[in-house]
Amino acid sequence: MLAPILDWQNQLPDGIIKNYVEINTHISETYPEFNYICILNVLAVLAGRKFGYYTPWELLTPQTTAIYTYMLGASSSKKSTAIKNASAFLDVVAKSEQFEPCRKIPKNFSKESFEIELLGDNSQLFEANSCGYLWYDEVVSLIASMNAKGGYNAGLRDKFCSYWDGEAIEVIRKDPDDRTKNISIKSDLQTRLNLLFSTTLTNFTVVCRIFCKFFKP
Repeated sequence: MLAPILDWQNQLPDGIIKNYVEINTHISETYPEFNYICILNVLAVLAGRKFGYYTPWELLTPQTTAIYTYMLGASSSKKSTAIKNASAFLDVVAKSEQFEPCRKIPKNFSKESFEIELLGDNSQLFEANSCGYLWYDEVVSLIASMNAKGGYNAGLRDKFCSYWDGEAIEVIRKDPDDRTKNISIKSDLQTRLNLLFSTTLTNFTVVCRIFCKFFKP
């Protein structure tokens, strides 16, 4: 935990982040660190493509506010509660028209269905095209399936890397006018994905050992 090392809570500026951390820590007894991570993810989702920044090493390439985060904590440390509260908060706030639509991706998927879900419907959700978020509590099963040989999620890890770089999504679908033919559908905008994962340190360690054994030269 960060608290014994850095008095970061008292260094937060007044505003939504500080208020959210203090209120949720009080009403749910969740760790402030978890609430801090969750509100950052909420803001990242709400920011959409309306905000960006430039890094000193890539001045010509605008960076999005999408983030990938992984919460590790002991069993019964209320990681699930922190994510559940943040998800409920986001569901309410995101209904405002001032925020860019962002697709909430369900936790049950294959690599192909994930891309289709993230791609969205160009005709109805153009602004949300290839813009989504996946919040996955106790994600160890997904990580294991991503690292397994073959399987329906093999290669998803590489996809996550390409999504982070903003690569456009392209999927092959059946032509609705002629089911004997396939058509290619490509996103009009760069991919923008937000990931929030969590699990216990024990489960994460087991997955890491399997991963290292699998890729051992």
